[in-house]
Amino acid sequence: MTQRRSTLEQNPLTLHSRYQIAKSSKETISQPCPSPATLLSCNLGSKLSMMSPVAIRIRPSLRKVLKRLKVADCSNHVVTSFEDVQTIRWLGAGVSAEVFKVRDPKSGELFAIKKSKQELRNKQERHLLTQEINVLEKLVASRHNFDHIVRYFQAWQEDGFFFLQMELCEGGTLQDFMTKRNQDTVPEQCLWAIIRDVATGLKVLHEHDIVHLDIKPDNIFITEDGKLKIGDFGMAGKIVTSTKSLSQIGDLEGDANYIAKELLSSAARLPSADIFCLGIMILEIATGMTLPEGGQQWHELREGKLPPLSSSYTEKLDTMIRQMMHPDATERPSAADILKQSTKQTDNGPTTLILEHALEQKLIVSTRLRNTKQSARNIIHTPRKTRLSELSLLVWPPPRGSVSLFFLRNNNMKFNSTVSSSRRKSRKAHFGAHSTQRRVLMSAPLSKELQNKYNVRSLPIRKEDEVMIVRGSQKSREGRVTAVYRKKFVIHVERVVREKANGASVPIGIDASKVIITKLKLDKDRKKILERKNRAVSETEKGKFTEQDVAMATVD
Repeated sequence: MTQRRSTLEQNPLTLHSRYQIAKSSKETISQPCPSPATLLSCNLGSKLSMMSPVAIRIRPSLRKVLKRLKVADCSNHVVTSFEDVQTIRWLGAGVSAEVFKVRDPKSGELFAIKKSKQELRNKQERHLLTQEINVLEKLVASRHNFDHIVRYFQAWQEDGFFFLQMELCEGGTLQDFMTKRNQDTVPEQCLWAIIRDVATGLKVLHEHDIVHLDIKPDNIFITEDGKLKIGDFGMAGKIVTSTKSLSQIGDLEGDANYIAKELLSSAARLPSADIFCLGIMILEIATGMTLPEGGQQWHELREGKLPPLSSSYTEKLDTMIRQMMHPDATERPSAADILKQSTKQTDNGPTTLILEHALEQKLIVSTRLRNTKQSARNIIHTPRKTRLSELSLLVWPPPRGSVSLFFLRNNNMKFNSTVSSSRRKSRKAHFGAHSTQRRVLMSAPLSKELQNKYNVRSLPIRKEDEVMIVRGSQKSREGRVTAVYRKKFVIHVERVVREKANGASVPIGIDASKVIITKLKLDKDRKKILERKNRAVSETEKGKFTEQDVAMATVD
């Protein structure tokens, strides 16, 4: 009994469990509840084999809520479980987590909830998670202005997965804005507004000794009123002025396109690294260039050899970008200095361009959801393999249990007996398909240049082909196909990898429908396929007039 009591007194996790049990049974206990950060680290790091029998029995009481980021004015915003909210739609995903748009049924308010893709498995994942939560807790405790930082309400662990409740930004991200512009020139007034909003958020972070270390368009969110907010604090941490080498603290994970060069050689984590990320992000938007992940151009951008801006931009903007991307980190301006200069160049409100984008994004999403709900209501459930009768084709609206298509006549509808509406049978036919069928299913469309060159729209994808990913979380990545797994219906693309828990890099499986082939590896088999496809096309076009025939007839 004494041993159990000492275990309970020493284990803050167990104390919190006793606190929860006493609270539910309206009892009072004298022990204080431990801090959330300590609680989370204890819960994630504890092992059942090392806990007392009492601790094992009461451990499940913590599975619902492990930690809350307490905000003074948001007590009504807190949800206790992912099951308690209504999931509206999937917003997006990164390497380690995915984000959902949800509604709280009690208050009717909308939020975004970030959920880890995998269960927390090792000490490294727990450390990164605790580090991010400590940063958020510090920001929340400061009660500072959150106009340009995404608000975070609480975090918890449920069924082994990590959940983070945060503010919903319905305008999408700055990356969405750039994609929609499609390399069109962005007005200078809009660029200054982006600099102003991001610098405002960075100023708050740096004043609280926090560096973000991952400023990029994907992590800059747009609200429905056109404000830009900094989010995703997975890489954030305290400002460190260390002289240790990088090998002494481990590798730094981040986006190679935006990372400052000094982070790769020093353990120091200074605000100047965030300023560089802001500068190269503005350069990318202004020039429409694709930032390199490495190579000579990567080093040139970090040595001050920047491409010239368009003549439509002033010298002040060019000077500002060069100052933020200065090779010497000590020469870069602070976030406060950047904010002063950008405020002089623009008004306080959002620019018309970003505001229009935010409103359009919200309108597109609401229209899509409305159409989806309407389509769901209009679905008529039909018995499987039911043939249409002449009567059902003439009656409108159709009786329930049948389908009426007014453009069909008599019984001209084709019936395929090999196709089933059963999901089980469809999956079995798909994954049990012959290799020749898998080869067709693993086809990918060609780029416009290759389509014009070979007069073919798609080909079965092969190893050594060069592709570009056009959909999914790895969008815009390019590389050589290193492996084709027809059994799993995925391909592996060079440099498209993820980090495992043990630090090893493994390739990410990409579906062939999400890529386009930009360069073909031609061999005898490929040439035969191209010849056969061209021969089939020429046979279908027999007897048809070509453009030259039409032109000659017009001249005559």
